[in-house]
Amino acid sequence: TEIVQKFRESMVIVAGDLMLDYYIRGQQSDLLSHEDFKIYARNPAETYSPGGAANVFTNIQDLDGTAYLCGVTGRDHWGDVLYLALQDKLIERGPTVRTFDELKGVKVIGDRKTTRKMRIYIGDYDPIRLDREDYHEVKEEHIQKIIGGFNFKYDKPRALIFSDYNKGFLNPASARLFRKYCDDN
Repeated sequence: TEIVQKFRESMVIVAGDLMLDYYIRGQQSDLLSHEDFKIYARNPAETYSPGGAANVFTNIQDLDGTAYLCGVTGRDHWGDVLYLALQDKLIERGPTVRTFDELKGVKVIGDRKTTRKMRIYIGDYDPIRLDREDYHEVKEEHIQKIIGGFNFKYDKPRALIFSDYNKGFLNPASARLFRKYCDDN
């Protein structure tokens, strides 16, 4: 319990690859043909949740910890959906006036795709997974802007968690810049 209490009192930076987990779940319907394709499910349920480093961030929030998220999304629909899902997770924490400072380390990059992991579940069939992602390294200038934007009003971070899924956010330049930030602070 002492470890959990210290965790709750400490600010953590979570830096890494941000993803959107996208789920489609449907019940198997009678197999119908429509023109050139088959319909396996009608009116499936669609849900979204933060994945990758964004999931680590929300898990810390769920444990009443304080975290600051650092990562990148694309300038696309899925980046907007991920950002809204993160805001929703913060709002779920309670009736606090939100400025979403915890998300100021999330930057949008115009030439990048937001990583989306789509899973399709139909009845008892094995799920289908479709991934949409970029692998190229995030440029040093973007990482510098994220770190340069740190403005911790009340408590300085006591820990840094790297959440790497080999999508380009964590690379030699970003590791060096985050290490320098930690050494200087």
